[in-house]
Amino acid sequence: MKQLKVLPLVAIISGLMVGCGGGGGGGGGVSKTQLNFTFVKAQEQSIQTSCKVFSRTYEEVENGDITDVNSSLLVAYPIKNALDSQLSIIFSNDKGIVDEESRKFVSNGKVSFYVEDVPEGGYVTITERVGFDTYATSYSQEFLLQNKKVLKDIILTAVSPLPTDSCLTGSSPKVEDRNSLKYINSDDILGDDAAVLPYYFISSLETETSNNPQTNSQTDFQALSSDVTMIAQYRNSTLASLFQYGFEDWNSGEIEMRYTGEDKPIRRTSTLSYGSVEIGVSYREQLKTLAKIDSSKNVFYHPKSLSANEVWFATSQAQVINESSGWNATLNVPIDSSWQLTLDESDLFNVSTLSTAKPTLTNNANGTLSIELSNNISINDSDKGVQRVALRPNRDAVDTKLHVIYSLPKDTVVVPNIERINAGDLTTYELKQDFWFTSGEDVLNAQYVMDMFHATALSSVDKDAHGLIIDEVTRDEALSDSSKLRSLHLVR
Repeated sequence: MKQLKVLPLVAIISGLMVGCGGGGGGGGGVSKTQLNFTFVKAQEQSIQTSCKVFSRTYEEVENGDITDVNSSLLVAYPIKNALDSQLSIIFSNDKGIVDEESRKFVSNGKVSFYVEDVPEGGYVTITERVGFDTYATSYSQEFLLQNKKVLKDIILTAVSPLPTDSCLTGSSPKVEDRNSLKYINSDDILGDDAAVLPYYFISSLETETSNNPQTNSQTDFQALSSDVTMIAQYRNSTLASLFQYGFEDWNSGEIEMRYTGEDKPIRRTSTLSYGSVEIGVSYREQLKTLAKIDSSKNVFYHPKSLSANEVWFATSQAQVINESSGWNATLNVPIDSSWQLTLDESDLFNVSTLSTAKPTLTNNANGTLSIELSNNISINDSDKGVQRVALRPNRDAVDTKLHVIYSLPKDTVVVPNIERINAGDLTTYELKQDFWFTSGEDVLNAQYVMDMFHATALSSVDKDAHGLIIDEVTRDEALSDSSKLRSLHLVR
């Protein structure tokens, strides 16, 4: 009998990869992930044009008997080759030492690199020279590896003032009227309560109130073309007690609303004093607010069951320790079919480790600058999530005016030494700390985090020098993804 020959698992896998593209080029090396950064100048404008819209805000202004609506649209202008000699990326190792040979300048406003080429434990840093000043944004290799799918092709803002020419174009959701929606009250409602309660038509742009569950031209209800609008009715005027609700795509004709006749307690078992609770829903990758419940009310209403594509969640904020500590917390809790809602972050992070002490800036033996955060927060290896640390030296002794660092949570941050900074020179500085903790294997969408910090003008550590901008549909998806994860956002 011929003896069966057993191959090692590695050999089997390697053999399967040959000829199927898994092994990369002819050498059979491991395939790499390329990230592509495109830089633009972001600008707000009030007029709808052919420019691609990245975000929009609307503000109602009372003008006598008339309510005017002021709109602000965020658009972007390519920097082309204007910064080809001022804007670059550079790698550094886990000790913060940069590799000057790795520096790569943008070409026509774009630059690409492979995540796997960033040294293990190190960073890729965007550096931009603006006159004699330097602005830097660093991403750790671990952060990039964890988020390489959503950061594969991204648009970032530049700091340098530049003349604007032609903007980025592309399809954007359009503002349109929704004047033919026909909702009917839930058959589960007993009595005439629905007849005396106002209806709220809710879109991503506005909320319109009416005594009629149907819209017409006089309702003046507007939404984006990508929007799935919602109707809601409440038991009281504070919008705390949801009575019934519905979405416009539940039916093509008359849409029966869903009665929220069940109630559940809001349990507060945390050592933190969480305030009001906002109940929201993610429906078809879009978020809508269902109820805003004051801290004195510890009950929320819900239907017997959820419809397809519907995920409920709750958010609440708290001050940690005391107001002077500067720490604030925001807890996000998905609500499953059991409808249990407990405000407690202890499975995400031990908030008892937080203190009012300031971080310490020191120089390492190799001259790099370290930010020691353990004075006010204790992070363990088991703590999962994302962190953002922003340092703004307030001294002319250094060229760096802002350095923002994204990484996985750690309580000692080694600043990539794009210039030598002596801790003794930083007698005054601004430092902002943001942490997003998640549970288990959950990974928070990096686009959700970074989208909070883009700006058209730079003023403080509250914004990134090279901020991520994403379009409205992508933002909806990122917000929806984040709402489905238990997370704790700590900021100081």
